Amino acid sequence: LVLGEDRGGEAPAPRDGFRPLFVFMTLTMELFAMASPIAKEIHERTVVAVLVTPATVGDVLAAKGLAGALSGFVQAVVLLAAINSLSAHPTLLVALVALGAVMVAGTAMLAGSGGRDFISTLFWGMLFMVPLLIPALAALFPGTAAAWVRALPSYPLVRGLVDVQNHGAGWADTWPELGMLAAWCVALFAVGWLVL
Repeated sequence: LVLGEDRGGEAPAPRDGFRPLFVFMTLTMELFAMASPIAKEIHERTVVAVLVTPATVGDVLAAKGLAGALSGFVQAVVLLAAINSLSAHPTLLVALVALGAVMVAGTAMLAGSGGRDFISTLFWGMLFMVPLLIPALAALFPGTAAAWVRALPSYPLVRGLVDVQNHGAGWADTWPELGMLAAWCVALFAVGWLVL
């Protein structure tokens, strides 16, 4: 009796099995890298000073979101290239990483909005990061993930990265993950903008 997909004989080498998780961890670390400056700028009133200039609130929010997403995206793509993981489906991997970077940027705006100093920003960052890490930990063990794990925002990203890099999945195989991830990106980015 096989639970989930039968991948008998298709198990990747442990070294290859961790490659998608390295990329995912790079994206989630961007959560802290973006949340800390946001909290600092709010606490030190830098944002208020910027809003005295012709820049609007929308300009500041767009700059924060795009800078955070672009930073995470570039780091993840450089890592993909460095560990020689762009060979399978490069455009699909880049699309997954881009959506993951947007999701993390929205989450970082939420964490940065709640923080006032280093410790509170660290607390809020961990509060958001721990649930995002659960699907990555579930990917380490064979079998089907529980329904509550599949409901977490990072599940489609982890699933897509693992399927493409370790099992050769293509665009047709990952459309459900891409759609779910895009929906989470829109929701988290919109909530991050509203809260910030």
